[in-house]
Amino acid sequence: MGGTNASRCIDMSVHREDYTLYLYEFARDCEDAVHDDCGTSRLSGDYLIQPDGYNDQPFKAYCDCSQNDGTAWTIIQRRADLDSTVTFNRSWEDYRLGFGLSPNDFWIGNEKLSYLTNQNTYQLQIDMTTSNGSSIHVTYDNFRISDEFSGYKLLSTGKFNFSSEDGVIESCPHNMRYGYCVSQRICPDPDDSIPCRRNEESCFCPEEFQLNGDECVAPGECDDCFLEGTETEEGVTIEAGGSYVSPSCSRNCSCVDGNVTCVNYMCSVNAICNATRNNAGQCYCKTGYVGDGTVCRYPKDCLEIFEHDDMAESRVYTIQPNKNRETTLEVFCDDGGWTLIQRRADLDSTVTFNRSWEDYRLGFGLSPNDFWIGNEKLSYLTNQKTYQLRIDMTTSNGSSIHVTYDNFRISDDELSGYKLLSTGKFTFSSEDGVIESCPHNMRYGYCVSQRICPDPDDSIPCRRNEESCFCPEEFQLNGDECVAPGECDDCFLEGTETEEGVTIEAGGSYVSPSCSRNCSCVDGNVTCVNYMCSVNAICNATRNNAGQCYCKTGYVGDGTLCRYPKDCLEIFEHDDMAESRVYTIQPNKNSETTLEVFCDDGGWTLIQRRADLDSTVTFNRSWEDYRLGFGLSPNDFWIGNEKLSYLTNQKTYQLRIDMTTSNGSSIHVTMTTFA
Repeated sequence: MGGTNASRCIDMSVHREDYTLYLYEFARDCEDAVHDDCGTSRLSGDYLIQPDGYNDQPFKAYCDCSQNDGTAWTIIQRRADLDSTVTFNRSWEDYRLGFGLSPNDFWIGNEKLSYLTNQNTYQLQIDMTTSNGSSIHVTYDNFRISDEFSGYKLLSTGKFNFSSEDGVIESCPHNMRYGYCVSQRICPDPDDSIPCRRNEESCFCPEEFQLNGDECVAPGECDDCFLEGTETEEGVTIEAGGSYVSPSCSRNCSCVDGNVTCVNYMCSVNAICNATRNNAGQCYCKTGYVGDGTVCRYPKDCLEIFEHDDMAESRVYTIQPNKNRETTLEVFCDDGGWTLIQRRADLDSTVTFNRSWEDYRLGFGLSPNDFWIGNEKLSYLTNQKTYQLRIDMTTSNGSSIHVTYDNFRISDDELSGYKLLSTGKFTFSSEDGVIESCPHNMRYGYCVSQRICPDPDDSIPCRRNEESCFCPEEFQLNGDECVAPGECDDCFLEGTETEEGVTIEAGGSYVSPSCSRNCSCVDGNVTCVNYMCSVNAICNATRNNAGQCYCKTGYVGDGTLCRYPKDCLEIFEHDDMAESRVYTIQPNKNSETTLEVFCDDGGWTLIQRRADLDSTVTFNRSWEDYRLGFGLSPNDFWIGNEKLSYLTNQKTYQLRIDMTTSNGSSIHVTMTTFA
């Protein structure tokens, strides 16, 4: 039995030239015992080994190193001498502990073998000699047994390899055996089989398994499924992931992970059951209906008819534009799935198009002759998905003109007057080869002016006396696009009696000149909220005619909230006109304490000055004086420890010390962190 190489020799050199100390552990198997990392070459023979977890004493094992590939095999059994006194008809206990002496006839013992095979992946090699002296070798590439509690059960053998001295080598896939066979069961029908090769040894799938393509698998592990037959229906194979409907269309069975699941199945009243395809049933919707057979409905438009029926032809069909409505319509469907909504071909026709609102709402005439489908029906049609509108015209000289709009829709109720909502991109073609394509919602022709975004009352002139693509009256230009009202990127805020209308950029905001409301533009919609300046702010309406709250001098904030600055630096950051003088600050915004401090250029807070040697301010003071501060800045003074504590504990500050020597030289010292 062979395994992987794992050294059990540890070099513990103590940096001496006269010796090297080696520490040995017991080897796990023969591979460890024979092939160490200590440079020692060993031969076949008995070695002491101790598998992982084997708490009994190490035991002697015979290690075979005779193979040229360097593998060290652990011999677990030998039975060579037919006249040997060692019998193999033994008790359970003998087979558990082992018997005989290696390398003569012996058995290593199930307990030892269990520990051996469960510490690594091992091969099992069986070497046999026939009565005529021929050698046979059988190898399994993953050999493992269980423990005593489970009866030392054989857990795995792995892939099988067979070889003999006559040069025949045969490797069999997982679960297969080598030899003669009559037939092999095949997947998925357990009663179906194929014959083996006649009078020829080969790998075959034994009786307790089934062939699944090239693999030999246990029953129930086939990829495909087999549906058992009944008294009236034959058994049938269902491909993996597929389904099968019984010829009577009464049940639908599916194959998932090798298991068959069947559910009741029933055709729609508007379908028929057809069992002529592969002996499987299927529900098919009747002509004029669409669906999967269990549910059949009227098509929602002519295109759906031509998509589902290869035999569809130009004629009148019943459709149901919205599947949630009970209304059905009779319409004429033309080749390609076009729904005819109007025809006006016969100038001598008795059908007049000078009609009342009600006539145009309900429709008039009979298709495919001169007719109008009706605004109500057209609203049902165009509001269920995106449609093209195609207009085919024939001129008085017989030329053909075709105009196509790629997104045609009218409003969905009479209350809005069946208003044209969208036409989409325009394409024009004629027999003389002229083709002109206009962007979405635009039209081709002459125009005077085009409304522009976002102000609906604002416009720009068109090209003079020149046909071109233009944005019609019911839309607005949004850059290069033609969009419906309300779809502009920017917003227009309507004016009032005292304020003019104003454009607000997308994502931007605008404060009224009176600072009474703040309006923002999001997704083309204006939203206004009340706005009010802080009592410490003023409203200034001089910038772009928009109002803004500005904090008064000595305060900081956004104008709606104004507070004392927390230090001198904040004053100089918010006020470009700030100068060196005394300011009121509030070091901690959560505190009610305010301080009067002298702020110098650059935002430095003056905490002490001691310049006048003849000053009446003395610095030899009590603790209380230093706590509260003394003197008046910017003359000789000390700010006070308590104020300094408020200041330096709200963020990181620098400390700068400016000194002048007696001879007039300047010295500057800066400490980067002061608290």
